[in-house]
Amino acid sequence: MNKKTIIGFAVFVVLIILFFNKIILSPDDAATINADLLRMTSLWEGQINENLEKNNGLILWNSDVYSGTPFIGSPLTTMFYPISIIFYFVPFHKAIAYVMALNLFLIVVFFYLYLRLIRISRFSAMFSVAIFVFSGMVVLWAGIMSFINALMWFPLLLYFLERAIQEKRLVFGFLIGLVFGIQILGSGPQIFLYSAFVLFLYGALRLIYERKGLVRVSWIFAIAAVIGILIGSVQLLPMLEYTKYSIRGSGLGYETATMHSLPGYALITFLMPEFYGRGGLYWGFWKNSSFAEQYIYVGLTTLVLLLIAIFFVRKNKYAAIFAIIALFSLLFSLGKYTPFYRIFYSLPLFDSFRAPVRMMIFFVFSSAVISGFSLDALKEFDEEKKERLRKLLYVIGLLAAIVAIVAIISYTNREALIEFGKDMALKLYSENADASRITRSGLSRDYFLSLVPIILKNIFNSISIFLITIALILLVFYLWVQNKIRLKHLSWLLLIILIAELFMFSTKFIEPAGFGNRFETNPIIENIKKDEGLFRVLSLRSYQTKDNLPQYMAIKNDIQLASGCDAIFLRKYAEYSCFYGDCEVKADACIPINDVKYPRMIDLLNIKYVISPKDVNDGSLSFILNYNGANLYKNNDYLSRAYFVSKAIAVDKNEVLNAIVNKSFHPMNYIVTDENISDLNLFDRSEYRELEIESYSPNKVAIENEFGTNGFVVLSDVNYPGWNAYVDDEKAKIYDVNYILKAVYVNKGRHRIEFMYEPKYYKIGLYLSIFGLLLALFMAFLLR
Repeated sequence: MNKKTIIGFAVFVVLIILFFNKIILSPDDAATINADLLRMTSLWEGQINENLEKNNGLILWNSDVYSGTPFIGSPLTTMFYPISIIFYFVPFHKAIAYVMALNLFLIVVFFYLYLRLIRISRFSAMFSVAIFVFSGMVVLWAGIMSFINALMWFPLLLYFLERAIQEKRLVFGFLIGLVFGIQILGSGPQIFLYSAFVLFLYGALRLIYERKGLVRVSWIFAIAAVIGILIGSVQLLPMLEYTKYSIRGSGLGYETATMHSLPGYALITFLMPEFYGRGGLYWGFWKNSSFAEQYIYVGLTTLVLLLIAIFFVRKNKYAAIFAIIALFSLLFSLGKYTPFYRIFYSLPLFDSFRAPVRMMIFFVFSSAVISGFSLDALKEFDEEKKERLRKLLYVIGLLAAIVAIVAIISYTNREALIEFGKDMALKLYSENADASRITRSGLSRDYFLSLVPIILKNIFNSISIFLITIALILLVFYLWVQNKIRLKHLSWLLLIILIAELFMFSTKFIEPAGFGNRFETNPIIENIKKDEGLFRVLSLRSYQTKDNLPQYMAIKNDIQLASGCDAIFLRKYAEYSCFYGDCEVKADACIPINDVKYPRMIDLLNIKYVISPKDVNDGSLSFILNYNGANLYKNNDYLSRAYFVSKAIAVDKNEVLNAIVNKSFHPMNYIVTDENISDLNLFDRSEYRELEIESYSPNKVAIENEFGTNGFVVLSDVNYPGWNAYVDDEKAKIYDVNYILKAVYVNKGRHRIEFMYEPKYYKIGLYLSIFGLLLALFMAFLLR
């Protein structure tokens, strides 16, 4: 490796540390750079470690949320992803800082390798890498493992694909497949799908230019697809099964799927990233438009280089290919605002994801590549081209001057603008009063009116920064076209301006808080922890009581929840929860349970405590205490985690929920099922008994007891394919009862019952992954 390249990589290490110094140099603060890291990823990685420490093997079932839900196959679990091994040796809140830094450095290396392969010079390659790695989207994504795990391998895939097209060697099919498999194991299905499509688009466009080797490259593609699917099977097969039964199993509605489309008005943030404010201010005024999702800033330096590419880099095939990819990414990201996205929404898998704007990451990537070619093209500039560039600079300067004049006039009339802004705020508030970010924070109309002067000031600040930055860029270019400075000096000055502007904006979003103080207990948690039994807790409208029992606090304190938050959840459980909880069944991170309309339904879920932000008038719930606006209640009628019932009634599957809320139903008298029970020997007398659980772990539950009559052993955990029951070591049928729970039939006498989670798709996937990995390594060695 060239000495200058090594120095370049070392510089990037320093820059990464500078950009992320708040977490890399103080890793105890790292976990809160992103909310999902705290409330999901950190918990799932912790559960893996805990299960391994207890010698229970790999955790396959998550018994801590949603009354039980699959762990293997969840889009946020990465137990088979190679880099995740770091989490098994270092505490999560420390490891995440080092994993983030490692991920970004690998992007640097992979992207640089690709750029050098397509003949971009060393300096320009480093320049392009800086654009991408420190762009707004990558900086924000650095803390979202499910995104960055898939994204980081994309440039390496491009590298191997480009070599495959150039060299036509089958070995690259196995190498691409190996990386594909690792991408799948990284558990970022949306970004994997998007990157796979963009990779296919790149390959197709390259073959159009290549005009030969189509059959050979097609074989390489086919090999890569097969090997990638094989290696990723241990993650992919359980995930596909989970998705089938999840809230996203039949696809998302168009309105939900296009949430976080890129609106036309957001394009101004290419020039002024904080024009609409950032974070909460942005949410307050633009419904379904997240600033974090739409932070697409790549730097004004990059935009100027893209303009230069339009006029001076026309014959480069790679620049043309990435221009097409950039245009595609932009059109896709516009989502519901153009008819273009509907084409992809009609395709399989694409309708399972929200936020089309995430495709913009490949616009950013393409912009970085094109900028590298643009910077290299400056080396070939003669006086004629410099004169043409000078005219382009004049046009840019004129447009900037017009912006400055408009800003000055607007500033002198800012009082009128404030009144206009207040009228606009009132209109937007009335239109968006039901937006989740407004309702969950209880924001009032007066609050938004008070923001108008602040937002106007923010706009003027953004315009000022834009004008100063563009003036510096134009000055540096002007000095070069006037032959006042050399090209080397121009390149270095542009790099300094680029790093400065990206640092100015991107680092604002790296604002972690201390990890440890997020787990400070409170009276509600302390009261629940005094109860050492096996039970669940329900937190009504959990986002309103997040300071009292958020998911991460519950799991860290060994409290199991009937509510929860994860990337996906089971549709039947959402239907059950919203039937009693007065909420809408929809794809979201959490089920927003509002109420307890039918108390017997929470009794069935082993819910002993309820946390509510409002008073609950129900005779079965006893008030315990109020803390920080939340009431803690004890459910006096809750059923134990396991119990015996001697009677059952069978109804049509569409009538189960109605049957269990019928006034005549009492869960201690019988269970309700939609399965055939006519061949079972059930007696007329009703008998109910709580059962002591011998052992309870995520993958296995054991019960042993004496039964005085035939009947059902009910486990108040969600039923799901892969659960098997064994009565006295003989496999027995599991019945779906009470809509979502599982039960097994037993005869009179003493029996040992074991419920074991043994998902077949996990086993099949594991064998396929091992086979695929060995095959890829063997063939790569054989064909090297």
